[in-house]
Amino acid sequence: MFMGRFRASDPAIIMSNGPGLQPMELKSAGIVPRRNRFVESPMFSMLRKCRAGAPGQEIFFALFRQSCAAIIAIFFIAGCSGGMHHKGQHQIGVSGSFGHAIKGETPWHDGDGRADNAGVAVDYHYFLEDRLAIGGAITPYRNYNLAGRDSATGEFQLGVRYYIFEFDVLEKPVGLFAEVSGGILHGSRSVPEEGSHTNFTQDNTLGLEWKLSDNISWQTGYRFRHLSNGYIFDSVNPAQNDHQVFTGFAISWN
Repeated sequence: MFMGRFRASDPAIIMSNGPGLQPMELKSAGIVPRRNRFVESPMFSMLRKCRAGAPGQEIFFALFRQSCAAIIAIFFIAGCSGGMHHKGQHQIGVSGSFGHAIKGETPWHDGDGRADNAGVAVDYHYFLEDRLAIGGAITPYRNYNLAGRDSATGEFQLGVRYYIFEFDVLEKPVGLFAEVSGGILHGSRSVPEEGSHTNFTQDNTLGLEWKLSDNISWQTGYRFRHLSNGYIFDSVNPAQNDHQVFTGFAISWN
């Protein structure tokens, strides 16, 4: 099997499932073993790290990258022309939301936070293309229902929105959109209780916009939120995952 000073009968050489030579011994002997040709997909790698309890900031940014990749993929598949909005349009929305902490295990690292929450947000979007918008949101008040006393928080986020497809309801256009956003939150108390006052937020949203008139729309939808301090604002990171629902109205103009 091998040439030179090694023979197949040498106990140090593997013929089946034995211990074999160590990498350094193989290298010194001039034998270079084949590399493992298996390549992890980015999503598989993220899930493996989450299961292993990887640091919060690593999970946060991995999840954000995967969400952005999904939006970009849809962008290239479906295109950006046509639809209920058009390039250069502006939109301001006001919405209310309610969040329920996920107490079960999720595909990513399960958060320890158990505080339900509710808030009011103001968002702005600018349409780079007919179906693609960038924007930001300010949540001046979100209340987390903590044990003992609530925590009043404020948030700021930036994100990208893509309208996947449209259809009509009662002769009014309806658009289904996906949005990925991330930002920062600061509270009057630690969220969760064992965490820190300041946290990063990352939202994945699937929403519906129903155009009631030329300029006014009703919006509603679901978002999954991951909240984490990433071990940057504290030495412990209990984190929290939420199911959130939201509804509100938006005004669009050229």
